[in-house]
Amino acid sequence: MTSGCQFLNVFMEGLMAFDASATRSSRNAVDSSDFDFSDPFAILDNMKVPCSASMSGTKAIREYLSSAPLESVLNLDPGAKLYFHWANWSHTCQLQREIHAGNPARLDALEKALSSLKRIEVYLKSSRGTIVTSLHELYESYLDPRLRVSLFGINGQHNNEREILFSEVGEAGPFTRLAGMKWFDKNIYGLFVFRKILLGFVPQRQFRLGTNVDSTWWLHSSPLDAIKATVHQLSQKGILFKVESRCDLSRLIHGTKEDAIVHFPKAFFSASASSKQIVSQIEKGEELPFKITGEELQKDGVWLSNAGGEQSFFFIKAETLFKDRSFDYERAILSYQEWFIKELK
Repeated sequence: MTSGCQFLNVFMEGLMAFDASATRSSRNAVDSSDFDFSDPFAILDNMKVPCSASMSGTKAIREYLSSAPLESVLNLDPGAKLYFHWANWSHTCQLQREIHAGNPARLDALEKALSSLKRIEVYLKSSRGTIVTSLHELYESYLDPRLRVSLFGINGQHNNEREILFSEVGEAGPFTRLAGMKWFDKNIYGLFVFRKILLGFVPQRQFRLGTNVDSTWWLHSSPLDAIKATVHQLSQKGILFKVESRCDLSRLIHGTKEDAIVHFPKAFFSASASSKQIVSQIEKGEELPFKITGEELQKDGVWLSNAGGEQSFFFIKAETLFKDRSFDYERAILSYQEWFIKELK
């Protein structure tokens, strides 16, 4: 049996080879529909590893695509208030495929890194007995939406009588719940996701821009019920928010029987020719208040409690939150997309 330390050594050897090959080295696909947390590729929404400090701003987009590690993001300003990941736009996904087609060694190194996980045996135990599989197969299974529900109990749909236990030690255990996700590493899983994107096996996303800007949610019109929520990602369809604790997420889900007031950054309602203009507006700290009813929040909110961590996310449609200002917001997002289109011509 391979120990946990040996497992990391085996995988990191392959990963280092993959990153080394990356440094040597336009047509739009179909956009996915509304934001859906049952989509395993939502893992991309929590990746914020910056590429090198010298590589920043929209003008660095081509260098970022061709030489930065696949898991890294491109910061658009020194404070990382705005950032972009190539997998969050169908156009840059296609460009990455073309880059990898011209440099097969890069994809080969990624395949080699992931294949190292086939040498790691894991044991799955159910009421029917115990089977031996590999860590590679476990990650591949997690990519399948059907298996995510039946094997891993995603969305709370597992059956205790059929629950599967996991061990990396041996057939005799000790075992833990497979759905407990203690075996899961989001960075390793991210590489499986990137591989699928580069091979063209998944629907691509509408343009999304990452942000690190605060908003405030006031529940029941009481300052004691204020919740800080980071504006984590912007798209034409709506906004992905992040809260730092599961307690805050629970308060939002269960505590909004009355209206909630959301103070949202004013900067994201202005079309702009450059990211510098938006960052300058963000730094002014101006906000606009919006009211959302508890019924709207329960009906249109999409919620995710982050497995293995305190941070949680929720998505709200632009039209639900902004009402008659949604057009201004959508126009602003289109202008942000133009920053990259201009540099990629």
